[in-house]
Amino acid sequence: MAGLFKSFGKTISTGSAEAAAGAADEAKREKEIMKIAKSKGLSYDDIVSDIDSAKEKYGVKRKEYISYRFFDIPEDKRREKASEIKKDRRISKIAKKTGWDPEKACNELDRAKEQYGILNREYVKHALYDVPEEDWMKIILKDRDASVLEKISNETGIALDVIAEKLNNARNVADVTTDEFYRRKLWELTDSEISRLIEDTRTHKERRDVKYNYLQSISGKPKKEIVDNIVRLRKLDLFPITIYSFYKYGFIYLDEDNQLIVLEALKRIRALRDELAIDLDNGDVISAKKKYDAGSELIEKYLSEEAISDLGELVAEKVPDVKEEDIRRLAIDLECNSVLLLYTHSDYFDFHFSKKPFEERVTFLSGLEKKEALKILNPMDKRVVLDDKYLSYEYFKKWYFRDAVVIETTDDYDKFAEFMKSHNKGIKKPFAGLQGRGIEILHYEDDESLKLTLDNIIENEGKFILEELIEAHPMMKEIYPDSINTVRINTLVHNGTVTHLMPFFRAGTGGNIVDNGAQGGVMASIDIETGEMISGATAHDGRMYDRHPDTGTMFKGIKFPKWQEDLDMTAELALKVAKDHDLLFIGWDTTYTADEKWIIVEANGEPSIQLTQMGIEIGVKDEFRKIIRPVLADLTKDEAEDEME
Repeated sequence: MAGLFKSFGKTISTGSAEAAAGAADEAKREKEIMKIAKSKGLSYDDIVSDIDSAKEKYGVKRKEYISYRFFDIPEDKRREKASEIKKDRRISKIAKKTGWDPEKACNELDRAKEQYGILNREYVKHALYDVPEEDWMKIILKDRDASVLEKISNETGIALDVIAEKLNNARNVADVTTDEFYRRKLWELTDSEISRLIEDTRTHKERRDVKYNYLQSISGKPKKEIVDNIVRLRKLDLFPITIYSFYKYGFIYLDEDNQLIVLEALKRIRALRDELAIDLDNGDVISAKKKYDAGSELIEKYLSEEAISDLGELVAEKVPDVKEEDIRRLAIDLECNSVLLLYTHSDYFDFHFSKKPFEERVTFLSGLEKKEALKILNPMDKRVVLDDKYLSYEYFKKWYFRDAVVIETTDDYDKFAEFMKSHNKGIKKPFAGLQGRGIEILHYEDDESLKLTLDNIIENEGKFILEELIEAHPMMKEIYPDSINTVRINTLVHNGTVTHLMPFFRAGTGGNIVDNGAQGGVMASIDIETGEMISGATAHDGRMYDRHPDTGTMFKGIKFPKWQEDLDMTAELALKVAKDHDLLFIGWDTTYTADEKWIIVEANGEPSIQLTQMGIEIGVKDEFRKIIRPVLADLTKDEAEDEME
């Protein structure tokens, strides 16, 4: 018993020493807090509250709050300072674990971030200082995936394995990161929607980053200062300025007073744009032209030389045989046309606006107007049957007249081999390919090379659809033999009636196996009544051809056989899709085969209907509006009535 009391007494003695030391530390910290409060003219409770806030908002501990003088850091700088403190904390931990000096620990953190994109906290969490460098990303990516997948599953109730499969598909389709997958809720989208979204976003981000980098290089200002300047100008509520308008109109060179002058000019330009649009809707082209000229004068006055140079490079590339002395004038014209008439740069070059006066330009249907109309006619959430190539095949199988299989993984080798051995060759199409990209013809040689082919495709591109090749009619081959040349027929369904409009023909060039314009194809307009080509062909680089550049076949005058059968087939399909999926405007790619019949090659929920203007060099805006606007009016009226109910 005495021994027990002796031991117990010893424990109390030790505990008392620790408690005494802790009390001393606490007293010291309280003294420091009181000293801080006095220096800042605040109460003790105010500083304690600020310490709690620093820990909750920024993860800064009380000891760090004092030693780093966090109380002196203004609110807008605290997040940056907190990052510095956390990094110092991690450097100390690494140095202690490894015996490295702090400088080396810091350099290793920086190297991991710069070379691999590994965050400081990830480096420390996984003790990468003890891991072979070649294994770093395997560890990091696995951890990121697991964390994000669990987060999504908890938020949505979707099973982890389902989310994991969707992430894998998104990576195959568009090489998305785990962060992009979560941030953009990509699990809610189809493969083709993911492809479009990521492509557009990355293109936009790349352009934006180029502008920021340039402005930083010429001004010596950090990106944050430039961003803050843009935010300040936007808050003036005169004009919704972006990095692009900030760059194009030379704001980086101006003081605040002159920035305000340019901002007022941009506000006036926007007002002129809206006014001339009303004039055009009312048929007053003369008044619209006056406003266009007034806006053009302001744009030319304030447009920066850098922007003019950029636009000039586009003009030199896209306008065939342009003269050097005309490039600057056309560069400014390109900007005026875009800002005041809302035609895209592609519209300007596709429709040869460099040679057309204002009065002729405004008769053309723009890509933007078409796109806005199709958002209503073909809601994005209903386009999956068209966007997913295999769903399209299954849905339109009766009109495809060819076999197709889906290959998703290397486990589908037997299905892949059976198809290839049966048909000897096939055409591979990515699930969410755009503009003809990723399409190629596969040939069967032997089992070993077939297995290698499948492994390579799955590893580099992901799942795909494999279709039996179409045997084109000799007439189609005579125009161009290497691609399946197609006729695009657009259909609009309204009140159970189908309207065909704006058909055109497309052919490949230069050995390409696809006829898409983005891949070098050319297009020519077709008379809707007779099925006869009524123009020469136009390429996306602006060049025009009376004859095919490879075969010499004359375009104008070619008449497609059994034209009414193509019209009847697309009308039948248009009614079917409208009934089943509420999709009202479809672009049908059809072709005439060796069996002397029309078949479906593809159906498009966002067809480039405005391109029919390229061949005939005549604007169809009024024709388009006459047909489309009554349909849009009925649809928006129905939506309004539904909301009232």
